Amino acid sequence: MATEIGREQAAREIAEVDDKLSNVSVKAGGFGGSATRDVGRYTAAFSRLLHKSSQRGMWDGRALILIIDELQRVDDEGMKPLCVLHGGTHNCPILLMGFGLSHTATVLDDRDTSRSISRLAGATVLAPLSCDEAYEALSQGLAHYGHHDVPADSLISLVKASHSFPQHIHGYLEGARQSLMTWGHLEGEPLQAALRHGHKRRVQYYEERLEMSQSHEPVMAVVRAMQSAKTDALPLRVARNAVRDDGFDDDALAKAVNHGALVCRGGRIFFGIPSFRSYVNELLEQHRGGVDV
Repeated sequence: MATEIGREQAAREIAEVDDKLSNVSVKAGGFGGSATRDVGRYTAAFSRLLHKSSQRGMWDGRALILIIDELQRVDDEGMKPLCVLHGGTHNCPILLMGFGLSHTATVLDDRDTSRSISRLAGATVLAPLSCDEAYEALSQGLAHYGHHDVPADSLISLVKASHSFPQHIHGYLEGARQSLMTWGHLEGEPLQAALRHGHKRRVQYYEERLEMSQSHEPVMAVVRAMQSAKTDALPLRVARNAVRDDGFDDDALAKAVNHGALVCRGGRIFFGIPSFRSYVNELLEQHRGGVDV
């Protein structure tokens, strides 16, 4: 944090991490002496370090926005500094912003009272971009790399394929850039190559989510129940029953939520990424047709 605000040396002094000399011995005349150099080490708790940094003026004229991602994965050890930062009693001008999956609030509050966080600001729910925003992201992204004259029709094809989801946009942008560097334009086969690259990255993203939670079958059970009910969201109880009927326990559904394959909010289970559901629908149809998935 000190490096980011340009006060690294001050922080090193406060934390006493600079190397020190110890076990110094000096012989007669100053010749033949020896010294052992200790490796710098932190000697105070995180909360104490922050208090000292405030008291010694390290933050004068400075402020920091501290962004922490994947908050749903925080463990007990990580909760210690997180609670210090969240409490704000250190008096340092730090704005703490956290990002995580839909169950993050439950993870932060599901601990003993000394290491839990329940006083949260209203959550901002992320969603796919609009078509215009996705178009802007692709066109400006390519312009950043020096590609200013990409045909609008080609950009629209990339937008449609990306479903306007930022993670997917990145993959199609990467494919478009590779095609432009290889062919010098983005029409015909170069455009198809860019689309194939983006599609590969998009499917890879879905598969990683499913593999992390080992949730292909449980998620397909949820999709089957959605299809039967003709709905995009299921009550949590109904989703649990659907998973149990396929021979899985509640933990299987929880893993699918914990790794982002499904979202649980307001007592309902649904897909946070609409195109993800479309992909699982395709898997389900392949499964029904006897295709190895």
